[in-house]
Amino acid sequence: MNAPRPERQFPSTRHEGRPASAADRILARARRLRPSPLAQYRLAVAARVLAASLGGYVLASVGTAAAALLLPRVSPLGRADAVLAATLSGFLLYAGCVLWVFSVRTAGRAWLGLCLAAGVLALAVVALRN
Repeated sequence: MNAPRPERQFPSTRHEGRPASAADRILARARRLRPSPLAQYRLAVAARVLAASLGGYVLASVGTAAAALLLPRVSPLGRADAVLAATLSGFLLYAGCVLWVFSVRTAGRAWLGLCLAAGVLALAVVALRN
């Protein structure tokens, strides 16, 4: 007489006696195709370079627009001088973004920080234009 088999604690996606489904085969292949540590490092650096160049550009341009709209309201500068001062400060903001992107722990945090800051400044631009 056969002893009863103990029940599994966690059900598996594959059922005994049936061939693996297409989804199981795709997932197994994806697990085997993990990038090497060197490739992971290179992808992380590439993500940071993209964040620094694209995200920094967006943040610097939105920050420049916000400063150009805000400076004439809070200082005695005329509009032309405010635009010039905002443009010069945009270069500093862009350089700071590049340095900051490479100093945070992960590229995801860099993207998150850049997107949040750009979003806040974009809301400020919208509020200052009206």
